Amino acid sequence: MAPDYRAAATVVLMTDTPTDPLLVLLIQRPRHFRAFAGQWVFPGGAVDSTDTDPRWIEGQTKSVAGWEKRARLAAARAGALDARDYFHRMGVPYPEPWEDWRPPDRRPLWPYAVAAGRETQEEVGLTILPTSPPLTGKHLDSLAYLGRLFPPPTAPQRFDTRFFLVRVPTVRTPHKSSETADFRWISPSKALAGDMALSQPTQYVLIRLNWYETADAVWQAFAP
Repeated sequence: MAPDYRAAATVVLMTDTPTDPLLVLLIQRPRHFRAFAGQWVFPGGAVDSTDTDPRWIEGQTKSVAGWEKRARLAAARAGALDARDYFHRMGVPYPEPWEDWRPPDRRPLWPYAVAAGRETQEEVGLTILPTSPPLTGKHLDSLAYLGRLFPPPTAPQRFDTRFFLVRVPTVRTPHKSSETADFRWISPSKALAGDMALSQPTQYVLIRLNWYETADAVWQAFAP
């Protein structure tokens, strides 16, 4: 039987300083957590029923609104969206693991974007999107879509995750929440070369970011 993958969203907060041309924010999960316990990750989490509320998005089509209603009912029962069911409802072919796939438009991404904003606010106290509906295309332009990852069937954490990039003007000190044991602004190269216990998805994204020397270069590569 194929495993169920939970839809999730992750945010790469990025900035630069006069001495560091590319920094990202990593947070350490508390050691008592079931998922990624004690590991360093980007802020993020599962897409839940509040993220599929149609009031978040303006200018919806009738067909999309109908999907949202069904998705809300499913999410309310399950607590979080199942990724395979998510794409089935959207009429989008489900990609193979690790395939570099991008949606033809941004409609399938909007619950992920809402989840990304909510999780960033909850975990590190930084506001990257409105904290209440509606959400507009202009808001979504502040998020660059990096891509998606989901693990092989043997992985203990089965999250089908959409990664977003957000550029912040300066290094901002996040607050430590119940979901954040520690945090660090660090360059991808130093994070990869150090002794931090990086989750595998985090390591994969850091390797991709390490192809670029500056925050400007990363943003130009992925910005809308």
